[in-house]
Amino acid sequence: MKCLLFLPLIFLISSCASQKYSSSYIDVTEGVSFDNLNLEPIQKKPVLQLSRNPQMDILRLQENGYLLLGYSNFEAYEHNPKLALGHAEKIRASIVIYGSKDAGTVTGSIPFTTPTVSTVTSNTRGTVNGYASGVVGGTSVYGKYSGTTKSSTTTNVYGSKTTYIPYSYQVNKVFAAYLAKMKKPVFGANFYDTNSETAREIGQNGGIQLSLIVRNSPAFKADFFVNDIIIGLNKHKLNGTEDFVNLLGQSRGQVVRVELIRGGKVLIKNILLGE
Repeated sequence: MKCLLFLPLIFLISSCASQKYSSSYIDVTEGVSFDNLNLEPIQKKPVLQLSRNPQMDILRLQENGYLLLGYSNFEAYEHNPKLALGHAEKIRASIVIYGSKDAGTVTGSIPFTTPTVSTVTSNTRGTVNGYASGVVGGTSVYGKYSGTTKSSTTTNVYGSKTTYIPYSYQVNKVFAAYLAKMKKPVFGANFYDTNSETAREIGQNGGIQLSLIVRNSPAFKADFFVNDIIIGLNKHKLNGTEDFVNLLGQSRGQVVRVELIRGGKVLIKNILLGE
């Protein structure tokens, strides 16, 4: 009976785990639809890749032309990697990077109440005294008597008993990242706006800093490196990432002049952009 009582708890935890891939999902594309992300069409079911170092594996895939769509991150009793594939299909990801680690043990107790019946017997004892008189054969007769009485009564008393059943189960921290293969990029790098500290170092506001170079992309072939700071495109001073993206979109398939800072020196590079 105790095992049967514990089963619903395990089932509830397991069910929640399978749903958390969707409920905990963080979309890093900021809601941009799949069709507007310049991604390759999905040709087959997503592939699951177990990882001891998800961060490094995600970086490796990004360098090979994959886009991070988002990730799921939660704690659960169950951590079946295959459950992540259902969500991957839903968001049209082609690869799932999956990792988990021990997050500790959860302990507690479950109250288990059962009915009880007890029998109470009451015994009663007493003394009876009496006096009688009469006439027998014309003679008056007097007498008295005494004795004891006994009685027994049985009563059922109904109640309940609560037992606390201890439980313990392992909790795991689960992480699943979802990526999709990109079409040939126009430029081929990840980048972000320069911060105030970088602006002071280079002596000007604006510009973007490269954080990743995609292999065999236009940026890769033109020998752009991570941490390069691009400050101009076709003699147009860059205000930030949005400005850079717009200029790239206007120059697809063309050779453009890029002004950048590397190691404190200003360099000029000509690069043939992708279509």
